[in-house]
Amino acid sequence: MRPTLNYVAIWNKANKKGTWSGTTWNLEQALEKDFKVNSVEKSRNRVFEKLISLSDNFFYKLHINYKFYMHFLNLEAVYRRLNTRKTKHQLKIGDVLQVWDVVDVANSSLYVDLTFGSIRFLNQRYPNSFGQSNFENLNSIVLKKKIDVQATFLDNQKYIFTMSHWLRNYLIENEHRPATQVIYAGGGVSDLIPIQELPRKKMHQLIFVGRDFERKGGFLLIKAFNLLKKKPGFEDLSLLIIGPQEQPNMISDPHIHFLGPQNHQTIMTKIAESSLFVMPSIFEAYGIVFAEAICLGTPILGSDRMEMPFFTDKNRYGLVWDLQRIETLVHLIKEILSNDSYQYSISRDMVSNRQFYSWENISKRISCYLQKSAK
Repeated sequence: MRPTLNYVAIWNKANKKGTWSGTTWNLEQALEKDFKVNSVEKSRNRVFEKLISLSDNFFYKLHINYKFYMHFLNLEAVYRRLNTRKTKHQLKIGDVLQVWDVVDVANSSLYVDLTFGSIRFLNQRYPNSFGQSNFENLNSIVLKKKIDVQATFLDNQKYIFTMSHWLRNYLIENEHRPATQVIYAGGGVSDLIPIQELPRKKMHQLIFVGRDFERKGGFLLIKAFNLLKKKPGFEDLSLLIIGPQEQPNMISDPHIHFLGPQNHQTIMTKIAESSLFVMPSIFEAYGIVFAEAICLGTPILGSDRMEMPFFTDKNRYGLVWDLQRIETLVHLIKEILSNDSYQYSISRDMVSNRQFYSWENISKRISCYLQKSAK
């Protein structure tokens, strides 16, 4: 008999399957093979979130004593208590797995891609790039408040399942959390093209996929593309750009093809037919599209931050760039396109990589620990 697992998550009611780019839905479906899942669906209270934001800004501008604020004016804590009170009545006997930290309940574990502590760490490590993180509007005092509230929550978790290696490393090395509590689970891919149906590669075709063109390094890639195209042997170089709503102004070369937003199947096909996936992202919590490219047999090139170095498997499937000189990015693109070893390694390991990045495998990593602790 399958044990019960309470699955607590905030869902996008308008598009449940698309919540968190499909992560929340796919993980729940995979977990149902090992557990009898009791789905506890939460939704965002926009009014309360607006009040919290106004309260934070008010506190910041008036320089109210931090301890006083945390004890008497912390609307975020009030919101959590109300949410927790409502949720407890929906829980059944069994473990609790939360996608992000939603409520404060006993016997709970967490699946997460970022923490507020890791956000501050990234701000300190990459201060010039933090403006592209989507967290740049959090002032230092409000961020400290969120870190303190979340730290207490993390202390009480049975397990913290991380989507990435880098977040696990951060929590263990920088926050000194026990390695037995922080577990790498990974992030999964779904709806891939069957290996036997993959299209033929188009020589010297690069592809970029990402909605936020600037944050994901799109403008840097175009500069590198324009330089490489002038070099002998790369006159036929082409670039596909998928994701942004509007075409970037600096596109002038007819071999740069702006495709805008596309459906999942089109994106998978275009990645699979390309010679190299390039996304030198300035800030990337995880980067599931790198895993998709690997599983579609396409070498990758990212930046040397967060999870991107792990995707290359010690430079076997691609390379990373330090976001410094554009000439270096040009050299790295040229290296991958000119060296068959990257394509050979990624093609040879495609079956095992599809297994590694499957939601079923990620579910097994999580269920292994939850079921072990229940014995």
